[in-house]
Amino acid sequence: MWWTHLKNASVESIVARVLYELVRIPSPPGREKECALKFREYAVRFGLNSWIDSTNSVYATLPNAKRRASILLAGHIDTIEGFLEPRISGLAVHGRGAVDAKGPLVSMLLALYALKEERVECPVALAALSGEEGESAGARNLVSKGSVPPYIIIGEPTNLTNVVIGYRGSVKVHITCAGKGGHPSSPWIGDSALDRLLELVDALRRAFPGTSSKEVTFSITRLVAGESTRSLPARAECYVDFRVPLGMSARELVSRLLQEIGGLDRNCSMTFLSFEEPFYVKPQSLVPRSLVRGIIGLGMKPSLAIKAGTSDMNVLGPYAKSIAAYGPGDSRLAHSTCEEISVNEVLKAARVYLEAVRFLCKKAEEDIAVELPV
Repeated sequence: MWWTHLKNASVESIVARVLYELVRIPSPPGREKECALKFREYAVRFGLNSWIDSTNSVYATLPNAKRRASILLAGHIDTIEGFLEPRISGLAVHGRGAVDAKGPLVSMLLALYALKEERVECPVALAALSGEEGESAGARNLVSKGSVPPYIIIGEPTNLTNVVIGYRGSVKVHITCAGKGGHPSSPWIGDSALDRLLELVDALRRAFPGTSSKEVTFSITRLVAGESTRSLPARAECYVDFRVPLGMSARELVSRLLQEIGGLDRNCSMTFLSFEEPFYVKPQSLVPRSLVRGIIGLGMKPSLAIKAGTSDMNVLGPYAKSIAAYGPGDSRLAHSTCEEISVNEVLKAARVYLEAVRFLCKKAEEDIAVELPV
């Protein structure tokens, strides 16, 4: 093992250090290169073949294997914006991306290393995909090149015992409103663009009052209005993130939006920025079954789950034979200011991934491996 020169170092402390080194490098969408290079460095130290593609996604395969795969461990190297000071506290790693999703990524790296040590011959690969928190550049590159393997495990925090078989979809919208402005002392004769925008938001709340993942919900993620505190805003804009439940398509939601608020105010306009369809996989399909077996093998009780958000599973799922998401970490801490993950969870998840891949290797022998991007 590459770390044998470290005297008196436990496996836990080494894994903590590897994760810490990845977490301390900021890697928001579009700026993953430095972290990608570090992850590739670790993959090579683990004795794996590794390379970085044109989207700054990192791939790794077993030694002497071709750059092909029928089974893909697919995590993501990027995180949301917002740096958090990284630190190791006992056997926990704190920092941006510790939970979402560099912790699961390290678990996948450990699983692939274990397969190498066992001299397993199987067309399995690991991908640290770029842009998952943005426009899913790495995953979409796989799709565009026809390089989606038939069996995929998505690395996301699922609280160690949950196997995620479905994600809601999303529709992201930019709304702008214009007004003539005016003096703040006389709002009744002025024309505030912000007031127009807030009226539209109120209309949205009446049209989409959902409060659970089984309904349409929305969040305002950014709102900007005015240029001065001494005048009514002549321009206002906001970004709205709609989530689409299973059983409804993103197109249906767009139609409803146009019906509900499309003609409410001619001084406001709505631009659709992105669409992501919901995705669901049958629990009896091969990848969910493999993960359930792995969890049971560790003496834990598995559960099937539907996630309220989206992931690269929405992008890759329609092109895969079977897919599911799994990983260490408390998903409630993702995107928060208190991201932290237990190293013991990272190690347990690695064992689940390992057992799942062993199972898939036996079942996927007849499936054609696809060429991975370079």
